[in-house]
Amino acid sequence: MKLSHLRCVAMLVLGLVSVAAPARASIELQYIGIMTGSGLTTPMKFNGAHVTASAGQLHWEARNDAGVPSLATSLLDSPRDADSASDNLITFCIELSQVVSSQWRTYDKTALHDAPKPSISGNPLTGLAIGAARAAALDRLADNFWNAATGTSLVDSVAFQLAVWEIVHESPSLASGNPLPATLSVSYNAGSHFVNKSTATGTLLSAITQANNWLSQLASNTLPDVDPHNEYTLLALTNNHKQDQLVRIYTPRPPQGNLPVPEPAAMAVWLLLGGAAGAVVLTGRTPALVSCRA
Repeated sequence: MKLSHLRCVAMLVLGLVSVAAPARASIELQYIGIMTGSGLTTPMKFNGAHVTASAGQLHWEARNDAGVPSLATSLLDSPRDADSASDNLITFCIELSQVVSSQWRTYDKTALHDAPKPSISGNPLTGLAIGAARAAALDRLADNFWNAATGTSLVDSVAFQLAVWEIVHESPSLASGNPLPATLSVSYNAGSHFVNKSTATGTLLSAITQANNWLSQLASNTLPDVDPHNEYTLLALTNNHKQDQLVRIYTPRPPQGNLPVPEPAAMAVWLLLGGAAGAVVLTGRTPALVSCRA
């Protein structure tokens, strides 16, 4: 085969690859409310700064789900929504420094460990990533308590949100990987992040107690691994100007022994690559003469 023919093959391969390029992994969200009811306004303190936030399930309208992973299995019909379509998401906040928006915004699908580290005034470590250890802790927390947190119990919803904020915000560290602190507690004056109320009562007190119970089990490594095949995954939904969110998605494990069927474009690419390689060998040409690298 002539070199010009091989160049044509290489150009065709690159053309097919460019056609199959993945779309931006994103979704459009519009905030519609905090669970059924008003959630719970919670005063907190983080690295010396005061912040007040509404804790509970955050409900969203969702549209234009693009790229991977798909959020289709996480969509539901929220009671905060006026229609009956399954076009809503439930999330929890991972950023105390920004606010949500009732306008449509585009959020990027971001690996949780790479999500921007939430910051508020007084935090000198702005820009940290959550890191692998804290992401793993959030994943184990969700494996055991996401269903309770997204149910009808206000205490469980608030407790889960408090626990998420504690894992993400407690004692941020410039040490490699931003390791998870050994002690996790949302009680008053406990560490650098805590509920800033020494006389908590009622629902808030119950939520603090529940959050600390879950965090204690997490820190002592006594929470069971209820998702050994990692079919449920936490994903960060990030926006540079609005509050970043945490969502849980279901990615079923492929049946054992079944190999995925390649997409037609991918099959064509591999066939062409195989043909080009064969042509090089058959003609005795040096493979270095033809490069298929982009």
